[in-house]
Amino acid sequence: MDQIMKHDLKPLIRFMEHLPKSRDVELTILKCHLLIEELLHKIIAKNAKNPKYIDSAKLRFIQKMYLARAFTKYGIKPWVWGAIKKLNETRNKLAHGLSTDEIKAEYEAFIKVVESATGMPEDNLVNENFSRFHCAAFKVFGSLSAYVQFNPTLRKNTTILTRVTEPDGAVDQGHNGPTEK
Repeated sequence: MDQIMKHDLKPLIRFMEHLPKSRDVELTILKCHLLIEELLHKIIAKNAKNPKYIDSAKLRFIQKMYLARAFTKYGIKPWVWGAIKKLNETRNKLAHGLSTDEIKAEYEAFIKVVESATGMPEDNLVNENFSRFHCAAFKVFGSLSAYVQFNPTLRKNTTILTRVTEPDGAVDQGHNGPTEK
């Protein structure tokens, strides 16, 4: 069980190091978008039979999001996908428009998607260098990062007949298919 729950904190540390330590909205949106795109790419690569061809596909962010979602049946809650889509819309408003009000509205909409699912951040987390957007982005990144690191083949199940642990998906001789989880 320790191997299942063991998480590498390097991705979360990397996220914190690369996010601007200021209230620079535009830079925060862009960096957050890039960091999450990296994780989408890792999810696709993790599930690909021949990952070396992924870069050649020249996938856009939204395509990566849908492809990663297609590869993840369990483990990532639906609100995360909604937040990722909203983050992409926010980045697109920033890239294709100059209206500060439109960008701010998208920025706030992204925060609302996350906070409606996870709740408001604790007061001691939000300060002049770490905004509600940072907290929301961190929650999305953390969910994706946990999925990327999860290795379901390390999970063990006890079978009815043997009372011993078998690798996940092992066939119990008393059943017609894989053991139930």
